Amino acid sequence: ACVSVFFRSSRDTSSKLTMPLSVFFFSLFHGLGFAGLLKEIQVPKEKFGTALLSFNVGIEIGQLIVLLLVVPLIVIFRNKPWFKRVLQAVALLIIVIALYWFLQRIFFPT
Repeated sequence: ACVSVFFRSSRDTSSKLTMPLSVFFFSLFHGLGFAGLLKEIQVPKEKFGTALLSFNVGIEIGQLIVLLLVVPLIVIFRNKPWFKRVLQAVALLIIVIALYWFLQRIFFPT
């Protein structure tokens, strides 16, 4: 989703299908990572489902809080000439952090 900030034009209608699909598959992959983490910290098998569900509900609540804080700012500033650049800068920061964590987990696992 962050990469689309750089390459999608305002008139691009193809993202109506591709964006939800990319979000779905990213979320699925992300959830599998959380499941792996719960396995790694040795959650008992009989509590694994509850732990995974609780963890994901907590993550979703956190994301809703972030949305409640960010969406009003987007609505207020979306027509400003500098808005697209700020959006790109934030997206680039997210990409860099995600890439760092990805490489760290691949090449320097704990």
